[in-house]
Amino acid sequence: MCAQLGGKTVYTAVGAPYLSEKMVELGGRAVSGGEEVGGIIWPDFSLAKDGIYAAAKIAQMVCDRKLSEILSELPEYSNSKCKIDVAPAKKLAGLAAARKHAEGSGGKLNLVDGVRADFEDGWVIARASGTENVMRVFAEGRTQKYAQALMKEYEQVVRQAVS
Repeated sequence: MCAQLGGKTVYTAVGAPYLSEKMVELGGRAVSGGEEVGGIIWPDFSLAKDGIYAAAKIAQMVCDRKLSEILSELPEYSNSKCKIDVAPAKKLAGLAAARKHAEGSGGKLNLVDGVRADFEDGWVIARASGTENVMRVFAEGRTQKYAQALMKEYEQVVRQAVS
């Protein structure tokens, strides 16, 4: 959607501090930033995640159009995720296995924070937690079945590498 509206998606490491730093670096060219947990940063207002401001932006939008109309323009995606317990010394092996698998997948590789592969109908990322002894695999797809399949595929690759 961002590209369709003339924007550009910029990836950062996970976490609000990294998002904020990137927005400052972009010097006013960032409209908003967010992460999977739903936090949104609006740099014209604050460099911290702010749900109240996000709600106000939605309220502003529905002054002109019905929310159902706005939502009907957005593509529908489903997601799937898992958490894998991993000894700290094994995290690099899990990432290496995910990268090797992704390189042979035909997807577009992104190594900003973990190993992400983008496909026509979805994406998957395997990343090591910076705060827990776990790796996480997230996937998103046009259907729940596709998202689940991507997640399971990479979960298996990571589990084999860290066991």
